[in-house]
Amino acid sequence: MLVEHNHQQITSQSVGYADHSKPQIAKTIRIGIAVGGGWIKATNGQQEVKARSLVLESEPLDFFGINSQNWYIELLNSAIAGKFVYIGDKVDGDPATKSLANGEKGNLYPVSALAAIAQLLPKNTPHKIYDVEIACSIPTQRMKGDLTLIKGHHLIKNSGKSGNNVQINITRVVAHPEGFGTCVAIANSMKSQSVAAASFAVMDSGFANTTITGLDAENTLLGFKSLTPGVAKLYETIAGRLNKNGHPATIEEVRLGAETFVDDQATFELRGHGGTNFEALYYEELERWFDARISAIQTGAQSILDRAQYKYVAGGGSQLPGVKELAKARGYGIVSNPQEKEVHGLWLLAHQVTQHCNP
Repeated sequence: MLVEHNHQQITSQSVGYADHSKPQIAKTIRIGIAVGGGWIKATNGQQEVKARSLVLESEPLDFFGINSQNWYIELLNSAIAGKFVYIGDKVDGDPATKSLANGEKGNLYPVSALAAIAQLLPKNTPHKIYDVEIACSIPTQRMKGDLTLIKGHHLIKNSGKSGNNVQINITRVVAHPEGFGTCVAIANSMKSQSVAAASFAVMDSGFANTTITGLDAENTLLGFKSLTPGVAKLYETIAGRLNKNGHPATIEEVRLGAETFVDDQATFELRGHGGTNFEALYYEELERWFDARISAIQTGAQSILDRAQYKYVAGGGSQLPGVKELAKARGYGIVSNPQEKEVHGLWLLAHQVTQHCNP
């Protein structure tokens, strides 16, 4: 568990308001955030936002990133001084683009979280400061230290669809293990449907890593393990086998082929519509990849599985073509809308005054 409080004093003179009159303090907003290697997701309980975990810290080389639905923010007053980023798709061709799946999650978590928060706040309120409390997910305890820069005051120039400045003061940051938000959302759904409480384990197959989290019938954490690579490993294997003239395909090109759908069917073409079909290769590698994940979970987290009445697969990997059938054959259910459930569960946790779990 990580609970941090910051009641920093803010004055209009210190943060550069357009109008130096006393700013209005808005009521506290609580937000659930999950910054993953594949997607950055957040919710305020009413609205959800999501963007690809590709970050460019300079102007894009072409107009594709600018014209897309990417998030574009600049931090005008923040402990993360002078940072501005484009976050989303269509910047993967820029050599300066960073993927959060490649060891950059700790470095880019704070600015990614702030970008997500900026998308969720009310628009056209430049003289309001929004006190924000967040619950977020992390894969290891070592990442707690990376979250310290999120706290405090941030004046954000939001140049996306809203195109306005946003002022926030992060007063509370709580960290939970990846997948715990999904567990809480499942338990909450059971309660709302008057279903008898039960223990269960959730294998969260993310882009960069795979984790397993368990929850008992009393909503207490059974355990958490981060053990194996995630979906990127599958894409990497396929990309290597699609070597053309000494130049292998990229992970992003393969990802787009597996996650771009036409008439409810994945195209299985590089970049989604690239003409090079890899469907046969995908299914050949999929079962090996999935069983390797299951095997690693059984080896490293058998104690969690032994105490769980039910087992589920969640995360972005659970939505890949063919995974539902493989999971069912191995005794696992599939969590519907897993990314939305993860941040919704974290949003529920953001409302708790006391926390009881440790990543």
